[in-house]
Amino acid sequence: MGGKEGCVMCLRCLMVFFNTLLWLAGVAMLGFGLWLRYGQQFFPNLSPSGDEDAVSAVSAYNIGTYALMAAGAVIMAIGILGCCGAVKESFCLLGLYFVILFLLFGLEVGASAWIYINRAELGNKVGNYFEWLVTEKYDEDKATQVAVDYTQSSLECCGANGHQDWLESGQTIPVSCGVVNCTSDCPEDETLFDEGCKAKVSSIIQGNIFTLVGVCISVAVAQILVMILAVCLCRAIRQADLEYDKCGTV
Repeated sequence: MGGKEGCVMCLRCLMVFFNTLLWLAGVAMLGFGLWLRYGQQFFPNLSPSGDEDAVSAVSAYNIGTYALMAAGAVIMAIGILGCCGAVKESFCLLGLYFVILFLLFGLEVGASAWIYINRAELGNKVGNYFEWLVTEKYDEDKATQVAVDYTQSSLECCGANGHQDWLESGQTIPVSCGVVNCTSDCPEDETLFDEGCKAKVSSIIQGNIFTLVGVCISVAVAQILVMILAVCLCRAIRQADLEYDKCGTV
């Protein structure tokens, strides 16, 4: 009797511990999604408008960040549900916890695989979108100017493929490229950023995707562990109840 109770208590403690970690992982995913969406490292204050590639790039990026935030919030709620089920020793809560966690696990595996497979395409689309902003949109839209200038100054790059993009499109090279505005025969300046932003933006997007996939895999492993613990806890609780019923009928 005491051994069964000790086993249940041990499993309860493990469930609370791992679900606390799961809740923290959810907080991390939610925070990472918020940073990607609102951290203003890429294209602040922009909406998906323009040609088809521009709409596709921004929409995919925004949808991805919203999905990440939603997944983080759901994982946080599941962590709380698991803790409550373990503390109350509730079959109903633990069963609901297992089913939701199993469905979420399947979704995470599918989403992670899709993101990994399409990482290059997504990065290239965002890079192409930046090129369109520089050559077509910058001159006529204030929000685009803020976004492009912020990206150029923070990443120390100029234009999509280099500062010549500005000259070839008939525009002045902005101050965010590291020089005073000029239209042609720009003076030599050590602070001029010669490297284009397209490659930098694309590589950073792809790098963040690897981080995202890594976080999803870590969360999935934690989910497998807590699902196993939930099953073991349910069995231990049932065994303890059966032992208690036998003692009560004696």
